[in-house]
Amino acid sequence: MLVRWPAAQMAHSITSAVLAGHSRFLAGVAEEHLGVPEDDFWALVRDALLGWRAGHPDRAAEFDALGLLAPEVGRVALNREHRTGGGFHDRAERDAAPDVVHGSVPNPVAAVPAGVPA
Repeated sequence: MLVRWPAAQMAHSITSAVLAGHSRFLAGVAEEHLGVPEDDFWALVRDALLGWRAGHPDRAAEFDALGLLAPEVGRVALNREHRTGGGFHDRAERDAAPDVVHGSVPNPVAAVPAGVPA
């Protein structure tokens, strides 16, 4: 059974798990091994997101509601989460609870560097 989250929680999960948890490491690998500068990597991710949105106009409002291109995203405070009883999200009942967030960080897909088309 899948947990159904509100748009804000789903967006947070995507930005914290997919973008911050995985793609930020891929950005470094792409730069080091493929010669793709980090700003260009994030511009490609942004283009992929916007390409999906353009290809699914019937889902554009839902995409926009996620706020994936917001200038800042909530910063997951893993140590706080683990100490306050949230533990690791390794079970469905734990995934139903939101992450402990403390502050915010810049969203790398929101920023479009100079010279990269928006």
